[in-house]
Amino acid sequence: MSVSNRNRVQPGIREGGQFATETRAETDVSLAAAGDCDLCDRVTAPGRDLCAGCEETQRDRTEGKVNQVQAPTDADRLARMTPAEVDTELNEAMHAAATAQRKLEYALSSADRATGLPPRRWNEPPYGREQIVEALQTRIESPDSADWQVRIARRSLDDIAAGDAAVQVHRAEIAAYDAEWNRRGRWSRAFLVTGGDGHVHSSMGCSTCNRGQRPTQFQFMTEFSGNDEADIVTAAGWRACTVCYPSAPVGSPRSLPTSMWSKEDLDKQQAKAEREAKKAARNAEKIAKGLTADGSPMEVRWTARNAPGWDRDPETGKRVHAYRDRSERAEFATERSAVQWYLFEHVSSGAETHADQAPAYEAIEQALAAKHGKTVEQIRTELAAKVAAKRRRESR
Repeated sequence: MSVSNRNRVQPGIREGGQFATETRAETDVSLAAAGDCDLCDRVTAPGRDLCAGCEETQRDRTEGKVNQVQAPTDADRLARMTPAEVDTELNEAMHAAATAQRKLEYALSSADRATGLPPRRWNEPPYGREQIVEALQTRIESPDSADWQVRIARRSLDDIAAGDAAVQVHRAEIAAYDAEWNRRGRWSRAFLVTGGDGHVHSSMGCSTCNRGQRPTQFQFMTEFSGNDEADIVTAAGWRACTVCYPSAPVGSPRSLPTSMWSKEDLDKQQAKAEREAKKAARNAEKIAKGLTADGSPMEVRWTARNAPGWDRDPETGKRVHAYRDRSERAEFATERSAVQWYLFEHVSSGAETHADQAPAYEAIEQALAAKHGKTVEQIRTELAAKVAAKRRRESR
């Protein structure tokens, strides 16, 4: 069941602002029937004194663990931080809040199966948060509910309460960072639209963004927080939005190169570099094994005199067997294959064939000499020794 259009905004959380991409209504949902936590004002499942978030906190403290959900940063520490440091932690808090929101969405969608409510059809709106919570509470209090149904309903309420707590904490962190940004007069920021041709904006509320069916995806370029507009425009290059940065010139990637790259861009660049490195390694291996300067296969040619073969009779059009001089060629991808051919032909071919193939032998000898820094005479002597050894082995 789709839950994308449910309103899950927590009561008391300010809407809009620097990090809002669209305005949504606020829904106030009460879970009073489930009870109140003894340590906070959050709701609890029936029969529980603490909410799921506080139970986890108490358990972590008992076991000596550090709670993963930290309290909002104190104002004194924020005041000593640079804009880039503040926005770096803010970016982490925003990602954590988005993760917590997705978990809360999943908890609500998963709770649909534990409510006992009839499933919705594809053309019907999904159940709202209040309907889900009331249905879970009804199932828990109903005498007709089986024990396993009560356990699942309570677990669903706990998951929803834990999701609420995590979202509230992370949004409080975001509010603390945002308050510091406002206190200092709102330093400059840079937001890069993810994608190959995304532009850099001073905020995520630019009029050129969020025009499609889905909100525009941004990457917070925290290393540029607090920089002058001129520095941001220079670094952004052709990516600089002329609406957000009126001083930005208009150009192309060639005329105005950029130094701002999204994670997707960097991943593509890394993948390209890895492919090029592998290609260079393959080429180096070809050069090391081959006989040419660029690693391409070596080709030798010679003319076989009075060689047999099949030709087509120009008068009848039929293929006939005939003897004539024929052009022959051989290709070697590696030095080893060239040497093996050289030895095989010297041992197995007759004197006439050997004489015909002399240009090919000389080409191989010259290539070996150039590769190993030796003279042709030295290479010829080494090959002659190998030919003699091959003859001895085959004569046994």
